[in-house]
Amino acid sequence: MRIVSGKWRGRPLRAPRTDQTRPLLDRIKTSIFDQLGARLDQPGSLPPLNVLDLFAGSGAFGLEALSRGAARCCFVERGRAALTALRANIETMGCRSDTLVRSMDVFRDPLECPWPGGFALCFVDPPYRYTQGSDRSAQVFALLERLAESPGVASDALILFRCESDVDFEGTISRTELLERRTYTHMCLWWLRVCRPAAENQTHESDAPA
Repeated sequence: MRIVSGKWRGRPLRAPRTDQTRPLLDRIKTSIFDQLGARLDQPGSLPPLNVLDLFAGSGAFGLEALSRGAARCCFVERGRAALTALRANIETMGCRSDTLVRSMDVFRDPLECPWPGGFALCFVDPPYRYTQGSDRSAQVFALLERLAESPGVASDALILFRCESDVDFEGTISRTELLERRTYTHMCLWWLRVCRPAAENQTHESDAPA
């Protein structure tokens, strides 16, 4: 597992010794980030935006975004082995000043952004056990709706949600537009755009930490 493009291209990533994380193949990661760059009108790279990486695992999504030009990333992870690998990868890339690591309950705790502008790009990559069964799927569905409604998330943010290819939701996720649902063998990636009046975004520059 490695960074596939950008300023840290080719650098290896430490993977946690656990079956709760699902490393991405390099070719799939390349495809995802190529699409991201195209959607954000910056092919081959990313603009200097704030990233939220939920269920971060090794941090592969967020670190790839930083390598390609994202400004800052907040990683959220609770697994002990994953946190150890994540922090080691941040140290390897030398990007501690541009990152924040939080160990929190994503289903209950506030999804706040410590930086001006809010999160403009959100990765949601829960372990498959969180989408197995109607109750758990409903919990993830509710999390996606919380993201779309959160003042810490930009009013036109992109959300990338990864799950098994056979997972589906009844109805729509409020305040979002489904841009695409793309399947890669046994996994599926949902591309969602937040659709919320900009005036509702309560993250202001004055709220940023000094």
